[in-house]
Amino acid sequence: MDLDEEVNEELGALDSEENNYIEDNSENENESNHKIAKPTVEEFAKKLASNNKENEKTLKYRKYNQEQIEEFICLITEMVPVKDAALRTGIVLSSAYRFRKQWTEEGKIRETKQRGRVVGTVSDLKEEHTVFLTKVVDDFATITITQMWEMLHQEFPGLSVMQWMPDSEFDFEKNCIFLDEAGFNLHMTRTRGWSKKGKPAKSVVPASRELERELNII
Repeated sequence: MDLDEEVNEELGALDSEENNYIEDNSENENESNHKIAKPTVEEFAKKLASNNKENEKTLKYRKYNQEQIEEFICLITEMVPVKDAALRTGIVLSSAYRFRKQWTEEGKIRETKQRGRVVGTVSDLKEEHTVFLTKVVDDFATITITQMWEMLHQEFPGLSVMQWMPDSEFDFEKNCIFLDEAGFNLHMTRTRGWSKKGKPAKSVVPASRELERELNII
């Protein structure tokens, strides 16, 4: 009889420990489920929509046409500040600095489609070429385009600059000018020249005049 009582006590103790273990596990499972509870479909959709709006704000950009970019480049080559040039052309300041960097480093602005493919450039001339031509015009206000082209090639031999195609309808055999005994001044200069905006074009010519010579051209 004493043996049966001891066995029953041991079995009761085991049952009690098992029940406690089951209760502890159920509490842990409840805590775990509470920690990793998934959001509802409505909550998930709301969060996803807000993320999309933020991405749209981040990825939003503007596409500028060729005229805007060309006008911007012309302004900065005329020493107009980037901020003022961007404001006058309607270009965002961040894009304006990017355009100026591309122009300075490569001498061109990549015009991209929506998918980002390069489709063309503005010009092959870089800022150093523009500075050189500006100085030439300042020193020689009456210089011609052909003379500028020749001086540019002498200063930058590797530069490829094409001349404009001549008028195909102009015929030197039919469109002739005859000069007979015309007087020419050796110090004669052009009556037109290049100048900065708002300033007259000035050119220095020798003060003394040599004898005028007659030339017959037929």
